[in-house]
Amino acid sequence: MGWKSAESDERKAMVKFDEEQGTYAVLVLERLKSERDSKGTIFTVPSRTAKLRVVFRKARAKNAAARHKCQELVNRHVQGLLDIAELDRVFQ
Repeated sequence: MGWKSAESDERKAMVKFDEEQGTYAVLVLERLKSERDSKGTIFTVPSRTAKLRVVFRKARAKNAAARHKCQELVNRHVQGLLDIAELDRVFQ
């Protein structure tokens, strides 16, 4: 008897700014897949799992200070995603 397993995790994000309406939109997609095979003496039982998480946020700045704050938050969020992507690339 034995078992084998594998997991993969992907994350993608997109940030858009609508100048006409002054609205920021952030879309984050996260996908987790896992596979596991349990082996018996006579048969193998496969198990597959997939999860998708979707996060959508929309913000509208009411003045220049709020616009500046929204831009800072978006930039920080994007930098965090870039840091995660860099770590994924380094550890693959």
